Amino acid sequence: IGYQTRSCLARVINRGDCLPPSLHRLSLVEIGNSLYLADVGLGGTAPASALKLEEGTQKDVLGERFSLEQDGKLCWMLYYHASDGLKKLIHFNISPQLEVDFLTANYYCAHAPDSLFVANRIVSLRKPNGRVQIFNDTFKLVENGITVVERTVDSDEDRRIVLGKYFGIEGY
Repeated sequence: IGYQTRSCLARVINRGDCLPPSLHRLSLVEIGNSLYLADVGLGGTAPASALKLEEGTQKDVLGERFSLEQDGKLCWMLYYHASDGLKKLIHFNISPQLEVDFLTANYYCAHAPDSLFVANRIVSLRKPNGRVQIFNDTFKLVENGITVVERTVDSDEDRRIVLGKYFGIEGY
């Protein structure tokens, strides 16, 4: 097809300058001599298209601006340009990883009581012009970088309706 893919470990930055453990599996695409961040698995605020790994890369994606900055020889930081300033999103190392390197992070995310995915209800889906997500009891619909709906999911019946209408999940 003309390109290669690989995964690397990444830290999702969501608490200021604190560097949490590397728990996210990030996708990289290599085309010729160029490397691209092409991560579709983050959910929430994240670029919906590839970003070339070049110092100073900036890209507007569906009304949201993202940029990349090199942090040492093999590390990078992905930033989100929010209305209230620059936000760190993901710190990652582009060194090749083996499948076995992801086992511990995968196990922790699926089983640890303090894991984001064990301790919370999370659903996220990319749409052609934005995204929809549920985090615990908060439903959010973002179109072209603007939150058009943010409301509380206040009952199991409401949750079933939202999951069916916005995510195509039936029978919950």
